[in-house]
Amino acid sequence: MLHRGGVHTIPIIAGDWNETCKGTSTSMQLCQTFGLVDIWNIKFPNKDTNTYLRGSRRIDFILAPRHIADGVQAVVYEPFYYRLSSDHRGMYFDIPETVLFKDIQQDFSVIQGRGFVSSDKSATTQYIHAVHHHLSHNNVFNRIKDLMESPRPNGAEAEAIDREITRACMHGESKCKRRCKSYWSVELHQTRRDLSIFCQLRSRRKRKLSCNSLLQRATEIGTTIDADITTAGIATRISELKAKVKSLHQQSAAKREAELLEKANIADDTCDAKKAKILRGLAKSGRRSRMYKDYQYISGKSQHKSGLNRLEVPDSWPNPADYEQGQSLPNPKEHDANLDGMSLNTDCADEGNPDLSVNPVSPLCRVCSLPSDD
Repeated sequence: MLHRGGVHTIPIIAGDWNETCKGTSTSMQLCQTFGLVDIWNIKFPNKDTNTYLRGSRRIDFILAPRHIADGVQAVVYEPFYYRLSSDHRGMYFDIPETVLFKDIQQDFSVIQGRGFVSSDKSATTQYIHAVHHHLSHNNVFNRIKDLMESPRPNGAEAEAIDREITRACMHGESKCKRRCKSYWSVELHQTRRDLSIFCQLRSRRKRKLSCNSLLQRATEIGTTIDADITTAGIATRISELKAKVKSLHQQSAAKREAELLEKANIADDTCDAKKAKILRGLAKSGRRSRMYKDYQYISGKSQHKSGLNRLEVPDSWPNPADYEQGQSLPNPKEHDANLDGMSLNTDCADEGNPDLSVNPVSPLCRVCSLPSDD
């Protein structure tokens, strides 16, 4: 934004430049001096076209401040001779009036790029408090104030503040508990739907509103509710549905695995071995992922630093006292002299007439045998 005579001017320059906006060109010098960018490059950084009929370069473009370019919704080069008889392409861009005339800048961080997105009030409050505590502890607010009041720009300090804000956001994300998403099922969907209906019924009863339309809609979708149900009955039903939803969430992984294996068996019955293999692979990968998450939780790599302090094994496994004492296994990487000068014969001898011309090779390792019960 240019300040001249108390008037704030936003420069937007468009036209035939007879040059590309690169290197040491005049347009690039304007961009560096006044903080402008090529709108087309911002919207399509890896795409270029010729704008002059007898040329191969894009020499017609529009320069504007970055916050204006971020607010542009569309930028278009028209075909040659589309509107006017000219050897240059026509060009236009669409931008909302609120961005152009009210100085409304776009958000720097979109929701897809955030590490924490939640509608849970308690989690959001915890995140805000953690971020504020980190920023206050590192004196970020005072550093921002000093930077803004400084008569000279300080790029190094601005970058340091930006890194500290990033660390504060990551600190806030680590303080919030991430909830694992449960697998969808018809039973879970129906139970949550019924829970929503009863919660709406309780709310309408408290506000003394008519419940006829709600009861009629519930009946249409298969949920029958007695019109004379009491408030205590509604509360009891809500508690039961909440308990059922919690149980279904806990069993969702096992139910999904059973469903995948059932579909795999059906695929086997229909001679679709490829589909059956894919379904069993999905079940196996899900089981492995859950096992690794459980291990992370126990070993202390997750947010709860409980640590790995014990290892449980089945009772059917042998005890150390059951193994024979004094047996050892040689290192298989060590050189065995018995193998020198010997060739391996892959031809099988006739059954009953083994080839005894070659001395038996001593094994590279000896397996400890467990004592039998006889």
